[in-house]
Amino acid sequence: MDGSAVNDVVLPAWAETAEDFVHLHRQALESDNVSEFLHNWIDLIFGYKQQGPAAVEALNVFMHYSYEGAVDVDAISDPVERRAVEGIINNFGQTPCQLLKEPHPKRLGKEEAEARWNQTGKLLSALNYLKNLKAYSVELVDEPLVFVSVPRNQTRSILAQVLNETMLTVTATGTLAQNPWLPQHKSTPQYFTFEKDPSLINPRNRKRLPGPFHPETEVRPEIFAVTPSGRAIFVGGVWNNAIAVYSTSRNRMQAQFVQHTDVVSCIVIDHNGLNLVSGSRDCTCIIWRVNEDQYQLTVRWVLYGHEAEVSSVAISTELDMVVSGSKDGTCNIHTVRKGQYVRTIYPPGGDQVVVKSLRLSSGRHLVVYTVDDASSDSKSRYALHLYSINGKHICTEKVDREINDMLIRDSFLITGNSAGVLSIRELFRLKTLRDLPLQVKIRSVALARQATHILVGLENGWLIVIGVTKSLTTSGFSKK
Repeated sequence: MDGSAVNDVVLPAWAETAEDFVHLHRQALESDNVSEFLHNWIDLIFGYKQQGPAAVEALNVFMHYSYEGAVDVDAISDPVERRAVEGIINNFGQTPCQLLKEPHPKRLGKEEAEARWNQTGKLLSALNYLKNLKAYSVELVDEPLVFVSVPRNQTRSILAQVLNETMLTVTATGTLAQNPWLPQHKSTPQYFTFEKDPSLINPRNRKRLPGPFHPETEVRPEIFAVTPSGRAIFVGGVWNNAIAVYSTSRNRMQAQFVQHTDVVSCIVIDHNGLNLVSGSRDCTCIIWRVNEDQYQLTVRWVLYGHEAEVSSVAISTELDMVVSGSKDGTCNIHTVRKGQYVRTIYPPGGDQVVVKSLRLSSGRHLVVYTVDDASSDSKSRYALHLYSINGKHICTEKVDREINDMLIRDSFLITGNSAGVLSIRELFRLKTLRDLPLQVKIRSVALARQATHILVGLENGWLIVIGVTKSLTTSGFSKK
């Protein structure tokens, strides 16, 4: 009434942006307070209190025409009566279908859920207990450990007495190790068992990935990708501009695919292992169709738009989204299904800003790590940027050291830097929740299945396994 234009919703004082408003509400929905009363709401809307005596007692009764099946509008022959009934329905709305006839069980609170989970004998997620983390070290090899992965859907023999998983590790020279480990082993103090791949003992017996790498290739996690089953490893950065496919079961290269006109600088595979994206020094990206059984790659789309080497790629088939970052300082977004260009993101900074790495979350956020080559000040040279999938910039956080690897899991961002500090951050605001100093330059970061452990590869060839401990004192290393 004061003459102000009616436009967007005015945010409350406790929300800085629309994204912040939604984020806070999502957190509230997962709180113990909501868990305490959520079942009552379900009973009223979809459950036994929607109709009948329980609805009357709960004062949850509405116009009778609003209930499902109360009236068959098509059976009313009188047009006046029909319009009247339709008007009543339009005015009062429609009550949802009644799905439940019995009271809905109460949702467990955090402490109750923890107690129930402990009864199963399974380990807790390391990301939910940041104050109770402890690091264990494993001397693995004598060269930088640049890639660590625990395939999500590993196949196991039905004859195996112990359900070990396999942890894949790759060194800077392309040495592959398939290390058996058991992450749910509660009988050991560290809650896991680890066996070094026997091939690492004798240098002559070590397994080598296809190569050699191009002399100018920076051997980093971005040039490796593993299928969800762990049966195949895709390798970029090799001298002949190919993507090499290595079979972990046969311990040999199965195929090479050459489509780029320069060295492949980064690759990534989607969550289901059906699509792979490669980026190259030729400034293009390619979306490939993966046939794991035949170790085959088929070109689906070639993506253009960058003016310099593509340094990092990310894919979400569920969101129909491919993101590529380049040394020209831009991030391009294309669709997976049709390879169509959507938009370009320009991270803040000068003309000398390059995109070094990016990660895409299932929660519809994009994290971009940039380096300002024009700056010599480490406090202003490196930065993390958070975007929505629609390209809206949410926040920027400066970091004081070079980040060598990062990953997103749920609402957390994990980074490892050149100073040997593993940082666990809140994804939405990029604020640090906990730092774990590991003393040695971090080359790779990974998570075990169900996030029970954080796996870190170091410059000196050691593997660090970080998990939840019952003790509240978490300082120092325990050497395995």
